[in-house]
Amino acid sequence: MAYMYKNFMRAIAKWPRDPHKGEARNLLPYLQNQVNIAFKQAPAPPPMALCERRLKALNELLENKHVTDFPNNYKTGMFGLGLKQLEETNSDAIRNTIGLGAPKEGFFKSLFGQKKAVENA
Repeated sequence: MAYMYKNFMRAIAKWPRDPHKGEARNLLPYLQNQVNIAFKQAPAPPPMALCERRLKALNELLENKHVTDFPNNYKTGMFGLGLKQLEETNSDAIRNTIGLGAPKEGFFKSLFGQKKAVENA
């Protein structure tokens, strides 16, 4: 199983990091965490056949096999935005601006939080 773990980690090391997304929304740390959970924290390692299928699928994604097998000529998303506009729109800064960032604290929590801050001053 150590061999499979190393193969997964080698494949994941090739995975690109999305510069427009923060650590919490990036796929690379998520994949690393899932491999660590499956191989190091699970009570029993996953079956070898399942590991081989998942590793093959991961390598196919890394090699863009599906893009070459099923090419398309789309230049925009469903809203007519180009790639640069979509990346900008889905960036963490814009998501925070429109309220899709970290959850905001509730009304009562904000009141009691201010009260404690005033008491400590």
